[in-house]
Amino acid sequence: MINSIELENWKTHGRTTMNFSKGTNILIGHMGAGKSSVLDALSFALFGTFPSIKNRRIKVEDIIRSKPKQTRTARLKLDFDANGSKYTVERTLSLDEPAKAALKKDGAYVQSQPQRVTEEVEKVLKIDYELFSRAVYSEQNRVDYFLEISSSDRKRQIDNLLGLDRFALAYENSTSLINRVKNMIEDSEKAAKNFDIKRLNDQITQLSLDLDRASAQNIALEQDTSSILSSKTSLEKELLVQKALLDKKVKIEKEVAEFESRIAVLEKELSSTKTGITGTLDDINKRISASEVEIAGLQKEISRSSLSMQSLQIKLGKLQKELSDIEKNKKEKDEVTERFKGKTADLLRHKIEFLSKEVEALDGEYAQQISLKHESEKSLLELKKHLAKCPVCDTELSEEKRLSLITAKTTALKESESKSAAALRLRTEKKSAITALNSELNSMIATLERISGYGDLDKKFASCAFEIKKLSDELEISNTAFKQINYKLAEENSKLSSLRLSKAAAERANKLSQDIQKNKVFLDSKKADLSGMVVDNALVEELQAQYLAVNSEFASKKMALEEGKKAYAEKAQRLSEKKEEMKRIESLVEELNLKKLSLDELSKFRNALSETQSALRKRLVSSVNDIMESIWPNLYPYGDYAGIMLSATDDDYVLQLRSLKDGEYVWENVNSTASGGERSIACIVMRIAFSLVLVPNLRWLILDEPTHNIDSNGIAKFVRLLNENLPGIIEQIFIITHDEQLKQVSSGTIYSLSREKEINGTSIVQEL
Repeated sequence: MINSIELENWKTHGRTTMNFSKGTNILIGHMGAGKSSVLDALSFALFGTFPSIKNRRIKVEDIIRSKPKQTRTARLKLDFDANGSKYTVERTLSLDEPAKAALKKDGAYVQSQPQRVTEEVEKVLKIDYELFSRAVYSEQNRVDYFLEISSSDRKRQIDNLLGLDRFALAYENSTSLINRVKNMIEDSEKAAKNFDIKRLNDQITQLSLDLDRASAQNIALEQDTSSILSSKTSLEKELLVQKALLDKKVKIEKEVAEFESRIAVLEKELSSTKTGITGTLDDINKRISASEVEIAGLQKEISRSSLSMQSLQIKLGKLQKELSDIEKNKKEKDEVTERFKGKTADLLRHKIEFLSKEVEALDGEYAQQISLKHESEKSLLELKKHLAKCPVCDTELSEEKRLSLITAKTTALKESESKSAAALRLRTEKKSAITALNSELNSMIATLERISGYGDLDKKFASCAFEIKKLSDELEISNTAFKQINYKLAEENSKLSSLRLSKAAAERANKLSQDIQKNKVFLDSKKADLSGMVVDNALVEELQAQYLAVNSEFASKKMALEEGKKAYAEKAQRLSEKKEEMKRIESLVEELNLKKLSLDELSKFRNALSETQSALRKRLVSSVNDIMESIWPNLYPYGDYAGIMLSATDDDYVLQLRSLKDGEYVWENVNSTASGGERSIACIVMRIAFSLVLVPNLRWLILDEPTHNIDSNGIAKFVRLLNENLPGIIEQIFIITHDEQLKQVSSGTIYSLSREKEINGTSIVQEL
């Protein structure tokens, strides 16, 4: 029994948990609420697939919830009981990684790989997905599926449902195999007619005789070759001994010549080397030591002189920089004197004071003109109001007088505006001049203060120039002494190089004298060895001629033996091929007899398949009819059809109803006489019967929208069947429906499903 299922991000479901019970479990709700998704999830949890995936109507990616936003993972968990144990299946789908699965039995892990989990579930339930989808699970609005398809498809699919398709497939395969065996027999018989067995036996006999003769000839050749090889080996050994003596003599003579040539070369090199020697080796070494001491003293003097010159150069550089700074200061002082010629600080202060007074006067003038301007503007504003009296003196004011005053005030306003602007412009110019004079005054004071600190620059310049001249003279004297010491050092280094070359020549002469003496000792030893050697050149030549003759005879015999062996191998190969050909012919004849025997056995097997299929079809259809006959009165609400039957013909399965006509009961085809509702009820009965016959151990039934064509009376009978009759024979039923009448079913659990489709909401599940 299926106990519960949990869905997470599965199609329209966010997080849904449902608990199921024995009897009929109803899932009711409007279209798109997520009802069928629950049954798809049940199938997927058990077998890793469901019809829409299996038929490729959707992809695995379409299962993971994508509305109102895309989620990345979907998860299922299903609990069920089987064989006295509790099982839990968990499966996970992801957009980012492969699918995962796990199966637990009584809380312990059994499998943890998707395919292995499916295989284990099939083993536990004793049913695979194909049988589950055909016998247990009816998809939405497909209850009457078998009535809609053609007769040939119906025959094939019901045979497939009943498991009879395997017999049909085996029958077709055996027929195909029989035809293939017949063709093979015909081909073998045609091939056998082309064989001449007597001629092949004669060829084998002749080849065997030729092979014996060739073997005898090869044995004689091997004996001759062995005898000649023995003589050849004896001659070869004696010849090698004599050749070794001759080779040794030649080698010693060559070594004597090499030693004599080497001694001559060494003596010539010794004579040439002695010309570069200026004394004994001890005398040369003493002179080298004295020269090295002299060079070390000169290098110390050069180092001291170099340090003294560096000190003088540093002092001279400092004085030269000081002299340069004095020259810059003198130049700056002259430029300042020239720039401020005829100007004093008091004069600039006087100019600033004068301009400041002028600015004060302009400020007064500007304020006065602004006051007059405001007064004119006020008078004009009053005059433009058409007053009868003067706004100033309160006298009677004619229109002519008023206009005259307006003209006068307008002229006065423009004059005050012009004068205030001129005063403001002149004031700005005076202020800019004051700023420039202040800047010039500050620059003069700062510059004069700076150059006053320079002191007597002419006296400083003369003193610095004198010191520079003095240091330059000292540096020149030191540089002359430094060059003289370097010259002496170069001479001493040249002298030391000559002494070292002389020393090398003396050492080389001693080495050459020793090498000459050693080579003379080796030369005398080789000449002594050569004088004691006796070699017979005539004997070597005679042995060489005998060896060449025997070797030529041996090569000839060996070639003849190899040709004989080659001819023997070719004859043996031909004999082997002929014998293999004879074996193939014998095997072909034997296979031909076996194929004829197999053909008879295959024909018997094919006939047995046909008979077994017919017998099994009758038995299964009879069982289906017995169950349908018992269920029909409990589901069909009217009396016009008293029974139901599935009739099997050679090329179709026909669902029939029994009705009373002219006082007799007759069977009528559902396809030709029944209404839509009657067809649906008949198909529900057939579905239930198929489930009970094909999966008796499981006793599950899943129906998706089974009542869409059934009237209210039929639905009432269906409800009564689900409440009273089916729970006794089917342990657990799952029904998907939108029909509110099915809420009357009380044998199991009822869930209501809803969803706000307008906002892409998730499925909401409520137990009723």
